[in-house]
Amino acid sequence: MFGPWTPLAGFLTGFLLVFLLIRWINTHLQGIFFLLGADEESIIYLQFALFFPGIFIHELSHWLVAKLVGVRTIGFSVWPEKKGKGRVQYGSVRIAQTDFVRSSLIGLAPLVGASLLIIVIGRYALGTETLRLVVASGNWGALWSALSEAARAPDFWLWLYLIFAISNAMFPSQADRESWKPLIIYAIIAGILVYLSGWKPALQSVPTILAQIVNPLIYAFGITAAVDLFFAVAIGIVEIVVGRIRGKKVRYGA
Repeated sequence: MFGPWTPLAGFLTGFLLVFLLIRWINTHLQGIFFLLGADEESIIYLQFALFFPGIFIHELSHWLVAKLVGVRTIGFSVWPEKKGKGRVQYGSVRIAQTDFVRSSLIGLAPLVGASLLIIVIGRYALGTETLRLVVASGNWGALWSALSEAARAPDFWLWLYLIFAISNAMFPSQADRESWKPLIIYAIIAGILVYLSGWKPALQSVPTILAQIVNPLIYAFGITAAVDLFFAVAIGIVEIVVGRIRGKKVRYGA
C-alpha cells in the first residue's frame, strides 16, 4: 500500500499503538490505586516501584549514550520528584551543554535501549521469533501452539513483567525531545535541497536506509503491544472487580 515507505508507516503505527496503550495503562493503574484508597503521594510511589526496572533503564540509557558521544554528565537520579502542574519526574540525568545532534541522540537513547532489551528478552527468553514467523506465514492454526510454547518458557511471568515495566518507561520525556526540533528542521531543509538539486539517487536510497533503522523498532513495538495489551485487559478486569467490591467508579477526564 505504501510501497517503499511501508516500514516507516509500520513504525508510526506501532509507535502510536504502544503510546496509546501505555497512556491507558498508566491512567487506569492510577484508577485502581485510587479505588484501593491510595492518596496522590502513595500512587506516585506505587507506580515508581512497579515501573522501576524501566525507569532505571531509561536513565541509564541517557547516561551511557552521553558517555559514548563525549558529553559530561553532572548527575544521575532515580527517584520520584514533583515538578508542579501535576507532573512527576521519576528520574533524571543532567548533562553538560552540548550541540543539538548529540543532545538528540542522548534524548532518543531510552527508546532505542528499551527496544533492544525487549527484542533480546522476546527472542531469547520467550521465543517470539517463532511467533513472528507463524504470523508472517499466515499459518494461524499453528499460532496457539506457538503461544503455548512461549508460555512454557522458564521464568515466563518474570520476563513478561520486565517487558511491561521497560516498555512503560521507554518513551522520551518532554525534556528529552527539546533538541529534536532543530534536528528535524535541518533534516527537512537538507531533503528539500537534495530534491531541488535533482540528485535522485540520494532520495531513492532514503526508504532503504529508513527500513534498516525502523525494522528492529517495529519488531520491538510488536512484542510490546502484545504484552501491554495483555496487561491492559488484566488491568481493566481488576479495575471493574475492585470498583464493584468498593462500590465506587473512577471517572476519567476526556
